[in-house]
Amino acid sequence: MGQGEGGGPKTPEGKAVSSRNSQKHALRSTAPVIPWVESKRDWLEFRKSILESLGPEGAVESEFAEQAALLFWRLRRVTRYEHETLVGYQKELPTDLQLTAHLEHAGWPPEPEDRYSEMYYRWARGRVIPKEAHLDRIVRYESHLRRQLRSVLRELWFLQSARREGKGGRWVELRGE
Repeated sequence: MGQGEGGGPKTPEGKAVSSRNSQKHALRSTAPVIPWVESKRDWLEFRKSILESLGPEGAVESEFAEQAALLFWRLRRVTRYEHETLVGYQKELPTDLQLTAHLEHAGWPPEPEDRYSEMYYRWARGRVIPKEAHLDRIVRYESHLRRQLRSVLRELWFLQSARREGKGGRWVELRGE
């Protein structure tokens, strides 16, 4: 490969496929709706309610409000990801316990007074919190989105306040940049 020549897709079809790579990893996707995971109708209703709540006026306020709606939506995605991760861990639990019961010739499922019930609850509690790598990823990503959201909302509220006080004008001039 020559200098400056990337190894990425060259054809329009390949570029179209490549552009959807982030959708394979739903947690980090910036797409408003991830096919087969989220509903476009739900997104549009959610977006509409956020925009109505924020009440933007003009193009710049509307851009910040759109960004806020997307960030709120992505924060919901983090919550769903965390939930699905936990459900996945807990789905492994019956297999673990069935194997243990089989190996020790015990019945399944354990009765409350059964000696396996304590083991069951101990394993269940251990599966309520994701493994450290997953938990770290969730916490870092959620923190990242919250910082972005706070920044966007601060800018939006600054513009709205300036507009209400009659200090309209260019956004850059208002910010002193």
